[in-house]
Amino acid sequence: MRRQLSCLGAALALAWSGLWGAGCAAPVEDASPRGEALGARPGGPHAGWGHALPRDEAAGVTRTVIAGDIVEYATELRVGPGEYDRIGIHRVVRERAPWRPIRARDGVMFVHGSASTFRSAAAPGLFAPDLFEDDFGLAPHLASQGIDVWGIDLRWTFVPVEETDFSDMQGWTLGSHVEDLRRATAIARSVRAASGSGRGRLFFSGHSLGADIALAYANAETQRPPGHRDVRGLIPIDIIYKLTSPQTQGLRDDAAARYAANRALYDAGTYEFGLGAQLAPLIGAGLTAPSDPSPLAPGWTNLQAATAVFTNTYLFYAPLPAYTPHYHFSAGVFDPSTGAPVGCQHVDAIDMLQVAQRFPPYQALIEAVEIDALISGAVDVPYDDHLHEVTVPVLHVGAAGGFGAAGAETLSLLGSTDTTAHIVQLQPPGAEVVDYGHVDLLWAADSEALVWQPIADWIATR
Repeated sequence: MRRQLSCLGAALALAWSGLWGAGCAAPVEDASPRGEALGARPGGPHAGWGHALPRDEAAGVTRTVIAGDIVEYATELRVGPGEYDRIGIHRVVRERAPWRPIRARDGVMFVHGSASTFRSAAAPGLFAPDLFEDDFGLAPHLASQGIDVWGIDLRWTFVPVEETDFSDMQGWTLGSHVEDLRRATAIARSVRAASGSGRGRLFFSGHSLGADIALAYANAETQRPPGHRDVRGLIPIDIIYKLTSPQTQGLRDDAAARYAANRALYDAGTYEFGLGAQLAPLIGAGLTAPSDPSPLAPGWTNLQAATAVFTNTYLFYAPLPAYTPHYHFSAGVFDPSTGAPVGCQHVDAIDMLQVAQRFPPYQALIEAVEIDALISGAVDVPYDDHLHEVTVPVLHVGAAGGFGAAGAETLSLLGSTDTTAHIVQLQPPGAEVVDYGHVDLLWAADSEALVWQPIADWIATR
């Protein structure tokens, strides 16, 4: 696979539509691996992105061939004065010729979730080319059907494992993510217009935390004039945003407990929770000394304890309750005598552990605080004030073993008359603990048929 760097001249719109500016040299071949760390992209001889970014600074745009005529364009955008105040912007689309995207009626803006990036969530073949096929992933799948897929990397994806000062994360709220997403969306709509796809609104999708951000975006933009809105439809993937029914009171109580604990940490000066960093020793032991006894799980091996990160994710929230009692990343296979996980049903467990080793090490604790405030109603936050004014079509996608059907309850709080819930459930009721998991939706071998194609079909009819 080859990645090319363009010399962009003055205008972002010209850059991503493939129209070369005056005095701009031909693309430069770059033989570096496609799995290169996001923050290490070569900048190339770029002079900036001109009028499309009047106040912000952008790094160089890279072009990576995924498979056939499907490519990814990517760059970084500075959004503040801090060292890590930047976001990644991605576009996965088919091309007519190098640097010339097809005209695509439908566009999607995708936001990744916790301990993730755009590539790991939507284009795993780019994130871990040694573990996934080149064109594996939601974004390449949608692009193969003529959909123009955009996405961002949140600010904390740029924070390295050696960092010890997390003060900037104090203000990385859902609201700040919404503002970052608005900047990325303005770029996406401008570039789409310049490349012949029009300035039409986009479908907003996200997985997990990313779905929260997409819904918060839709909630906020109801207060903008209709002609200034960006959301054409919503596709939240496996999340609980807001609960109000008596049937989900237990989940709200659990969220209130998490809120109280994490708010206390935040108020005491803890601004990050290092999910990736915290899990690294456990996962590392599972890969390097798989047969040794686990010090964390008596009677289990290191590999079994590491596999439980995916198959028994709810255990790792203790002493706090998980989002659902059965919440897990991937449906497991268990030893009937010990209950220890011995594999996964829909993914290769070893591959998943290798992917997990590459997770971003840190993210902002305030996100978890605000999300549990939303779910529980423990305190007032602004992200649900106008849900009843959200009238765009909505497809809620869930996993029975993840957030499950409870996540679809938010649909009843919206003003939309076009809502659909698509819950992937492969086991009978009561067996959610071994049913399709939270990241099976993105990484499972059968996710193309069970998840991605239903999303593409829904978009095609809207």
